[in-house]
Amino acid sequence: MRNMRRLSTAVVAAGALTAAVFFLAPDAQGQRVRLGPKVIIQTPPTPPMPPVGDTNPATQFSAIKLIEKDEFQQYINLAQDYLAGKQYDKAVKALQRILDNKEDYYAQVKRTDSRTGAEKVRWASVKFEANNLLGS
Repeated sequence: MRNMRRLSTAVVAAGALTAAVFFLAPDAQGQRVRLGPKVIIQTPPTPPMPPVGDTNPATQFSAIKLIEKDEFQQYINLAQDYLAGKQYDKAVKALQRILDNKEDYYAQVKRTDSRTGAEKVRWASVKFEANNLLGS
């Protein structure tokens, strides 16, 4: 019985101490509400439109800039033409020039969809496309 009284006294004392901390402590800085003049938030100005001559689809609507080089776009096109004409030695030489370069660039690749027959254009790494063409 005596132990129960001690325990209940300790629990009541702990509860009172906790209540005192919550009710008597000053408010935290993040909880204060300050009433004052209204703040008007202005919207930022709209970004400038790209110049009229800049119609590059790789950079027109994206924050990501694809690095392209016309020379490698031409190598991909030549290799596709050589493969279509069954001139495999010339196709391999054009693709090897791409693979020997240290840098990787992007090019537009045209493929015919097997289901619909429509021609689709996508951006691909020239090294990735060169490996695909060599594999075909």
